[in-house]
Amino acid sequence: MESETRIRISIQNGELEISGSEAFVREQIESFKDLIVEALQKTKRAESGKPQTPIRTTLTTPENPGDFHPHVYAIADEKVSIIANIPGDSIPKRTVNTALLYLYAKVMVLNQEEVPLDEIKEVCRSHGFYDSKQFTSHLKAAKPYFVIKGSRKNYSARMTVPGRQQAEQLLASIEDINASA
Repeated sequence: MESETRIRISIQNGELEISGSEAFVREQIESFKDLIVEALQKTKRAESGKPQTPIRTTLTTPENPGDFHPHVYAIADEKVSIIANIPGDSIPKRTVNTALLYLYAKVMVLNQEEVPLDEIKEVCRSHGFYDSKQFTSHLKAAKPYFVIKGSRKNYSARMTVPGRQQAEQLLASIEDINASA
């Protein structure tokens, strides 16, 4: 079985993501090359005089999911476990941070954009801070980060672009804590 290759290019979060076999991704990059270069040039012209922000490109091949932030996650058999302490000074904040971390791993490693809320509930339970009465409300209150859809017993969550950015910042702060420990 050929592994999936993914590239994500964020030109000021306009983002372009291509995934598939390595040959397919290379072919698509070549197809979009002129558009990407044009967008980069427009961005440079628009920001002349401003410091340039780096353009984020990520190429992921989930051949070895265990290498994905190993101080934060344990990933095996398409199951994501968060092994790090989840930051937050309240249950709502820890719930939102859990969802951010969990969805980020599901998207980046398993290419699963949408996740049943029951999976996130289980992670919160395993970390000892699941609030059965307010769980969904905590996530719905974090509107910039998630799109919650479905009915009462069958909710699912999808992360937004600001949610991905927040998850990346959260991961960086967790890894900083682990590096200094």
